[in-house]
Amino acid sequence: MLNPSTPQMPQMMMVAGFVLLGWILLRRQLRARRRIWDRERQHQQAVRTLAHDQRSGAPLADAPVETLRWQGAMFDLQREMQAELETKICVVQSLLRQVDQRMAELRKLQATTQQDRTIGPSASQSIDPGS
Repeated sequence: MLNPSTPQMPQMMMVAGFVLLGWILLRRQLRARRRIWDRERQHQQAVRTLAHDQRSGAPLADAPVETLRWQGAMFDLQREMQAELETKICVVQSLLRQVDQRMAELRKLQATTQQDRTIGPSASQSIDPGS
């Protein structure tokens, strides 16, 4: 066919290398496109299955019975603890109201005792026991 000693042999080898390189790059590009198409097809199938999935809107609606019992028990516990907290908050608020009332009473008493102290010595000076 071709004689290895011909002067065109290096050029022919270079052309063959370019053709081989082109073939490899073309196959690589086609495989990448095929992977993209496969992924897109899988995505479309997943979207279709999710669209046709008839799940209830309630969370854990299709959960096992034990899980549903546990969830009910947790909701009951939450209600009990919330009621206890609200009761304690009401008690603290009433105690704070009582403290505010007592502080107001103490301020009034303190003000009256200070007035008595200021009025008391001047009144005793005006009254003369010897006359």
